[in-house]
Amino acid sequence: MDVIPIRKLHSEMTNIGRLSTLDASITRICELYDIDGNISIGRELISEKKRLFKNETGENVKKGSRTNIDLAEWITERLFRCMDMEKITTLHDLLLEGAKIYHKISKYWGPILTSFVETVSSICNIRGIERIHFLARDSNPAFITANRSKAKGGIRQGICLSELSRPMLGIHDEIARGRPSKTRGFPSIANIADPIRCKIIRYLSDLFEDDAKSACLDIECYGTLFCMIFELNLYPTIFLFASNSHDFWGFVNGLIHHAHYYGDELIPYPFIWTLGDTIESFPKLYKNTRFSADKTGNSLVAEPVDIFYASCAMSIYWTLNGDFSHDGPYGEIKKLYELQARVKEGKEKLPIILPEATQAWSQRRHFLNEFHKKYGPKLPFNDIDYFEKR
Repeated sequence: MDVIPIRKLHSEMTNIGRLSTLDASITRICELYDIDGNISIGRELISEKKRLFKNETGENVKKGSRTNIDLAEWITERLFRCMDMEKITTLHDLLLEGAKIYHKISKYWGPILTSFVETVSSICNIRGIERIHFLARDSNPAFITANRSKAKGGIRQGICLSELSRPMLGIHDEIARGRPSKTRGFPSIANIADPIRCKIIRYLSDLFEDDAKSACLDIECYGTLFCMIFELNLYPTIFLFASNSHDFWGFVNGLIHHAHYYGDELIPYPFIWTLGDTIESFPKLYKNTRFSADKTGNSLVAEPVDIFYASCAMSIYWTLNGDFSHDGPYGEIKKLYELQARVKEGKEKLPIILPEATQAWSQRRHFLNEFHKKYGPKLPFNDIDYFEKR
């Protein structure tokens, strides 16, 4: 399998609720990949899957900000130590063991993600925003949560998965590719050669045709890919789970700032980015989205990931399709903060939350300063503290 149509993958995630059991999600992954899950496997193949899992995870999470720990290795080692290797004799067994671990992990994140998407929906109600674009791939878990909430009447807006990523838009930096960027300038559509440039312009224009009534939801970012949207004079409202910029509203940022303002300084500010980085470290169903070779259309395709990695992602989506109650957004953040302490102390073995945030982009200060000068005053939603208003 060389590439997979994005529409097919989005359809699988949107309709994840049709799978009645976790085991059924593993069977579905095998069908998508056209792989026989009943084949026998030994230690050598398990080791290979472990290596591939670490490599795939390393595409999404780098080294720790304080200790320089390899966080991809940290996640991988904990995952495989928690699996019951005695039960594994077939590929299906292996996939199911990994899925069981991520089923447990994602249940801890269901409440806070539910609170996040419902808070965003409430703000959109106030602002008259009618459509929310969940930026794939990082916000896929939030989309699954929102899709379930919408089915129950908790979200009024139209919601959709929309592919937007640095590699897809031709933006290469140390975050996207693991190496320093060659330029300190802003990403620009003008620097992209045709026919891809024409496809990007058409794609973004179609996506945010009515930008005043549209919003983008993502987990965390600096704003590099939004430069290209703004370059087309399109200004959808941006909502982030954890914001790296003062120009973008951040769900966790607001909660912790609000708590500090009223004297509750239990949770330090760096925990904001630990939460965001943990969600971004979750396994993905696919990678490296790009425009197809079709010269007339705007269809998107993606490279497949290893089937073990994909099965863990499918488990996350299947679990988050369930119903989650929460004790208020700040209460859920407190629970995760306490859980991180247990992880650090070795009392919790599952890699539920990272022990620290990842290293920051080396060019962030220059970029954020220039970004604020150029776009800050034009952004539609940097003037409201929602949690103060509430």
